[in-house]
Amino acid sequence: MGIPPEAVLAATLLIDLQSLVSHFNVNIRTGFLNYILIGTETHRYHHSANIEEAKNYGNTIAIWDIIFGTFYYKPGTAPQKLGIDNPKEYPKSENVFEVVFLPFEGKKRG
Repeated sequence: MGIPPEAVLAATLLIDLQSLVSHFNVNIRTGFLNYILIGTETHRYHHSANIEEAKNYGNTIAIWDIIFGTFYYKPGTAPQKLGIDNPKEYPKSENVFEVVFLPFEGKKRG
C-alpha cells in the first residue's frame, strides 16, 4: 500500500494507547472530543448494565457509532451500574459463537 513501516507503527501505537486510556477507571472529561474519540466517558456506557445505554461499540473513533445510531453520551453523567444484571441469562464465555452473535439478537434477553 506504500505506507512507510514507521507510520504504521506510530499509528498502531497511538490507537492502542487511546484504546488503553478508554478503559482507565478515571473520570476524564473531554467535552466535544467525545464525539470524535472513544474515551473513558463514552466507553463507560459500553459497559453499562442498562441495555438502553450499553452502546458505543467503536474502539477508537466515535464516527461509526454516530453513523449507525449506536452512539450514546450524556455529558456529566455516568451509568448507574456496570456489567450485566442477570448473568444466568447470558451465554457462557466458552460458547464463542453464542457470545459473538449476542449483540445481533436485539432485545430478546433481560
